[in-house]
Amino acid sequence: MKSRFAIITLRFVTLILAAFALVLPLIDLLELPRKIGLSKDDYATAQYIDQGLSWLEFVRFGSILSISILLFYERENGHLYRPALGAFVGQLLMIVIFIFTLPVTVNTRSWTFFPDNWVQLRQQWEYLHAADAIIGIIAFLLLSYALIRGK
Repeated sequence: MKSRFAIITLRFVTLILAAFALVLPLIDLLELPRKIGLSKDDYATAQYIDQGLSWLEFVRFGSILSISILLFYERENGHLYRPALGAFVGQLLMIVIFIFTLPVTVNTRSWTFFPDNWVQLRQQWEYLHAADAIIGIIAFLLLSYALIRGK
């Protein structure tokens, strides 16, 4: 895959997947100020609506795979490799955040059940998703920088 066309195509696909991987975290970040103060019933409705976009989480795995392949093929390109590696680490950190939100998902049965401490769980859930978005933005910027700077 060392042809110039193949490398450019890989870079493009990697950038597109990274952009789509950022859609759901950005939605969560933008919804945070509104959702954090909702009543139980309104929050349940909002979470139900958001579940329709959960398939976008799978795009994140495609993004990580694509960045991994890019790192392999561009490992000798110092201008591209280091920032792309930062983007890869950022994508992995987004997965780590998912691991921290998993107990909330289990305790609330994907927000179909509201335990007594649901307000604290909502705060944990929403702030972790906000952190997820911020890390995702940084990862995307690093990847974009790598692809612009790489030769």
